[in-house]
Amino acid sequence: MAKIGYARVSSKEQHLDRQLSALKDVDKLFTDKLSGANTNRPELQKMLAYIREGDIVMVTELDRLGRNNHDLTKIMNSIQNKGATLDDPRLQHAFKLYRAGMSDIDVSRNTGIKRTTFIRYRVKYGIKRK
Repeated sequence: MAKIGYARVSSKEQHLDRQLSALKDVDKLFTDKLSGANTNRPELQKMLAYIREGDIVMVTELDRLGRNNHDLTKIMNSIQNKGATLDDPRLQHAFKLYRAGMSDIDVSRNTGIKRTTFIRYRVKYGIKRK
């Protein structure tokens, strides 16, 4: 099992520093300086080819993987089909808030994750209140 990091900014003028700092403990890191408008990003494709069963893919925010729900779902399915898992601190925080009794709408307001996206992941991962 390896921790695999992926970081992305939308243009060459932007900096990856904040994301790289948050992903400093990964075993392998892939970075792109390209728009998230499509999934044909070289380092994203290399990362998807590299990951193996049991690996944990780490991102600082889900929108670093994909700009829209369709692309994000496609990428997440690719990760899961390889037997790897995705770790997004913001999503994990959202799950904690929900388990503590917060509504889907309030979780969305507090984390910035769209309500429908959060519900989809909550159902997909079987997240239930205590």
